[in-house]
Order: sequence, then C-alpha cells, then structure tokens
Amino acid sequence: MVGRLQGKTAIVFGAGSRGAGWGNGKAAAVLFAREGAKIFAVDINPEALEETKKIIQEEGGTVACAVADVTDSESINIAVHECVKCFGGINILHNNVGAPAPGDPVAMSVDTWHKNMAINIDSAFITCKHVLPVMADGGGGAVVNIASIAGIKNLERSLVGYQAGKAAMIQLSRSVAAQWAPKGIRSNCILPGLMATPLVLDRINATYNTSKARQAALDERHRMIPMGYMGDAWDTAWAAVYLASEEAKYVTATELIVDGGITAGRPLDWRSGSSSDVIRMPDAGARSYPTAAPRLEKKVALVVGAGSLGPGMGNGKASALLMAREGARVFAVDRNFEAVKETQGLILEEGGTCEVMQVDAMSKDDTEKMVAACLERFERIDILHNNVGGSAGHEATLDMEVETWCDNVLFNVKPSFLATRRVIPIMERQGGGSIIHTASTSGISVPENPMNSYQTGKGGLIRFSRGVALEFARKGIRSNCVIPGKIRTPMTEVRQGERTDDPEEVKKVFESRARSVPLGCMGEAMDVACGVAYLASDQARYVTATEIVIDGGLTSNCC
Repeated sequence: MVGRLQGKTAIVFGAGSRGAGWGNGKAAAVLFAREGAKIFAVDINPEALEETKKIIQEEGGTVACAVADVTDSESINIAVHECVKCFGGINILHNNVGAPAPGDPVAMSVDTWHKNMAINIDSAFITCKHVLPVMADGGGGAVVNIASIAGIKNLERSLVGYQAGKAAMIQLSRSVAAQWAPKGIRSNCILPGLMATPLVLDRINATYNTSKARQAALDERHRMIPMGYMGDAWDTAWAAVYLASEEAKYVTATELIVDGGITAGRPLDWRSGSSSDVIRMPDAGARSYPTAAPRLEKKVALVVGAGSLGPGMGNGKASALLMAREGARVFAVDRNFEAVKETQGLILEEGGTCEVMQVDAMSKDDTEKMVAACLERFERIDILHNNVGGSAGHEATLDMEVETWCDNVLFNVKPSFLATRRVIPIMERQGGGSIIHTASTSGISVPENPMNSYQTGKGGLIRFSRGVALEFARKGIRSNCVIPGKIRTPMTEVRQGERTDDPEEVKKVFESRARSVPLGCMGEAMDVACGVAYLASDQARYVTATEIVIDGGLTSNCC
C-alpha cells in the first residue's frame, strides 16, 4: 500500500521529544516517514533529534537533520536551505514548537512574556517566512501548525503567554491560508487537548513530590475529559498526516480539534457514566498503528444517503465507496433504490462488500428495518454516516411558508436523529463506534443567498452531533460532523439545472462559485469522503464533538 505522503518532503520543526517516549513532533516525523515522506527533522536538542532520526532510519525511511533554534531567523534560514539542498524542495511544513509558562499579566515578568511569545508564535512566523517561498516555487504545499485548545478555551490555571501565543498561532495560520491559497498552499492548525506527552509528564513530575500526588494529578486530567482519558502524540500525529495529505486538499484556514471532547463541554454524567471514571488506554507505543492495513478493515459502515442525485459522485456515494476501499463492509441505503444500486455496483466491481436497501430516512419504521437488516447481515455496526439533507432553495425568511420552513429544518436533522438513536445502543454493546454527520458551511456562516431553513437545520445538526458526543463519550462512541462548502456534486448540478437550462449560464455560475473560494476551485465529493474516512477510523479515536470544515477556506473570508 503506497503511503499517503509518498514522494513528498516534510520539514518538521520540534522533531525531538523532551524525555523518553513520544512527543508530538517526534511522532509526526516518524509517521510522515511511514507514510512515504522524506523527512528533514529540526530541533534545538541534538540528542533528541538523533533519537528520532535513528527510528526513521531503522524503519527504512529517508531522513536528514539539522540542529536549529526556531526563534533565530538565520538559524532557520540555514536549515531550510539545507533541506532544499538535500531533497530539492519542501511540500509539508510542520510547526511543532511551543511551551507554557505560568502566570497572569501581573505575575508574569515582561521578559518571560517575550520569551513565551517568541517560542509559541514568533517561531511559526519565522519558519513560514523562509519556507513559504520555497513551497510556492514548487507549486504549493501544506502547512500544519500545532496550536492548542488553550488558544480557544480558558484554562483553570493562568498561562497568559501560552494562551495568547496559541491564539495568535490560529490566526497566523488562517492569514497564511488566505494570502497564499492562490499559490496552492494550504494552512491549518491542530488543537490538541490534554495530552500525555513527555513534556506534560515532565512538568507533572517536577511539580509534585510523590508518586501518589503525581498519579492524582494525572487522574484529575483524565476525569476532565468527556472520553475519560488523555490523548497522546499519535492522536496529534494522525491528524497531521490527514491535513498534510492530498486527502485534505480542500481543507484550509481551519482548525482540527483533537481533545476528546473537552472544549465542547463536560461529560453528561446522567447517562454516560460518572465524571469520576478514569479510563485507562494502552501505552502510546503500543498504539502506533501500522499503515499497511486499510484503516477500516473489519469494520461495518452504515451509510444513509448513499446514492447520488443524478450521474456522477455525490457525498454519500463517495463516502460508501471510499470506506469500502479502506476495508469496511458497507451497508448502503437511500430513498432512490436505483441510485444506491449504482453505488453497490461500483463497490462490488472493486472487490468490496456492500449490501443495499431502499429506505426513507425520514421514517422511523424504515430506520428500524434498516438497522435490523444491517445487523442481520453483518452482526455489528461500527460506523454510521448520516448523509441526508437538502435545501428548499433560495427563499427570504418572510417569503417562506411556515410549513416549508418546518419541513426543511426537519429534513436536515430528523434522519440523523432517527438513525443515531437506533444505532447507539448497538455501539454501546460493542464497546464503541463512530458517528459522522454531513452538515454544511451554511450551519456556521451566512450564505450568499437567503436559505434560512437550511441554515437552521444544519446548525441544529452540528449542535445535535456535539450533544451526542458528550452524552456517550464514556461509552466509547464518537460523534463528529464534516462541513462541506461549495462542493460540485450531482445535486448541485441538478439544482442549478432547475434554475436554468442554458449550459453557458450554468458554467458561469460554477465559475463564479469557484472564484469566491480562496483555493480558487469548487471541491469534490471525494474531498468530503476523505474527511469521513478519517473520522470513522481509529486514527481519529480522540476526535469527538468537533467538525472538519472542508470548504477551500471559504468561511475564513466571512466577516
């Protein structure tokens, strides 16, 4: 199996680990190499750098190294030139440097503030300054920055410099995305939550004097998280692989939150278990998942809305096909039986496994029958992809009939509710599962034309997904949304054809839509499907109650 980063060169800043074990940068560098990338690893600590280099070489990867200080522009300039000299260019920039310092604006010295900002934000500015022109000369690339939930959430202890720096990192990343999109450069952030990395563990060990106190501190961190445990470097690294790969070619100017649901709220104790529960996960080293096997092997995926409205590839059809390619056994359903049979045919032609059924996703009885049939055929359900929805067209609020508004809001939320409530008990018995809903950028921003009912429905779907995530996190069930922007699918083709039958007019409309997107193009159904496949896999096992925005940077331009 060819790695997802085959033929690419990645420069990883902060590629060493502080102490024994796996830090975010070390895990990312190793995982990038496993996925086929040539690695230029940079760190200020030569011993830590050498350890990362040794692991990559022992696994047969290609790696070169440089010792450099990311706060020193000349030092970084030299490292970048050395990378280009070794490998001919740079396709991926991974900024993984940062460190907290305690204190509020009164307690923290001015000198400490400046040092904290230098390491947490100046470093990314400097690396971008020297790497972006190289990427642009090579036709584009991907910038993946490590920020933190501290950039969007107040923490219980005061870390004013770290929080300000990570918030600035998010905005720097968005600014780079918007300004460099015409050059084919994408820029995104990963926001890790409470992670069990050597950096964190060293700080806990330094803060507490006894092993009992240290364990109590760790347990308290576990309890704060809806999923009941801290993540680790592999969770962050897999997110970095997704964002660096062509699977995320329509993802830019966004943030991927990897935090076990903590930023969405506290676990809902009344149903999902006590907040005092601490869930012990396997050691990080034991979970450095091999990349050779398909990501969804042995899993069963139920895809609701798996047909396409017209010829071509719709989101549900693409999702079913890609999950089958990734090893899942697929149970595909749609209101249009001929459309879902076409999806099945594609999967079977490629040697996959797929059963189909005609289902009205708005019907409680049909939903019950659908789930029962899937269980009868495959005996389990590991993945549920809810891909039903649509707009009633461009109508101003005052012009829309009450019944139309109500029907359309319901159409965008009810199918997900019906399927989710029926599948969750099955996932509970199995010990977990992944639920993915297809929402829309209309649920998080105001579209160009009035679509009030559609916006309301998709906004409600996003909040529904987060509520499910918090309610069932302690049961091992994750719930997330993909949020497509301007995606060219058979449905958008049909909708535009309903407005005009002039091919030239249709062409002009789609060209206009493409120009409004920072990346300069409309997305494809497979862009959405790639986000679904990532969220469905164990690579996203610490991602819940969040959304992946797949819109080419469109919503980053909204005021």
